[in-house]
Amino acid sequence: MVRTHVSRFAIAVALAAGLSGPASLVARAQDASPVATPTMPIEVTLHDTSGATVGQAIFTEGPDGVTIRVRVEGMTPGEHGWHLHAVGICDPKGDEPFSSAGPHWNPTEQPHGGPESPHHHVGDFGNITVGEDGAGDSQITTRDFTLGEGPTSVFDTDGTAIIIHAGTDDLTSQPSGNSGPRFACGVVAAPRTTATPVPVAQAAATPAS
Repeated sequence: MVRTHVSRFAIAVALAAGLSGPASLVARAQDASPVATPTMPIEVTLHDTSGATVGQAIFTEGPDGVTIRVRVEGMTPGEHGWHLHAVGICDPKGDEPFSSAGPHWNPTEQPHGGPESPHHHVGDFGNITVGEDGAGDSQITTRDFTLGEGPTSVFDTDGTAIIIHAGTDDLTSQPSGNSGPRFACGVVAAPRTTATPVPVAQAAATPAS
């Protein structure tokens, strides 16, 4: 049921964004080129730890910055943290699923905070509200990063991934808002190399949230 419903809302979002149709919904961000232009939407499919499709995020860039629209299903009602993470790998295996995505993406070396805070990671999006039906829908526009080139491009060497967390981001706790386990993950940009982007010792010391 979740797969069918996600497909339905994904098609609606895609049509609203002016995309070509259902065929575009299966395009994975891993296939996106590192030379993506600011006008090219990036469609990211979100999967849970079982591999089921639970939502979609669409990134578009315009004069006001990058807009991210995310929709998700199958979650517990309430507030759930969502962020960009530093590595474009979504591996559900291991004691901490999706730890392969690394910590929050933080190319400007700022403390964690809410998206409106004076200091925050470029990947800090705050919380998405999930209703009693288990579905959530949120949108944010930011100038903190770009889909084009530059030091804050999502297409950096390690790539980037979007994570939806099982818990609420308190927007204060360091380094990641104490948002709990990683519920869903989607690759925004895959790493440009096959080398492990995060040292094993650093990955082991990084909290899962």
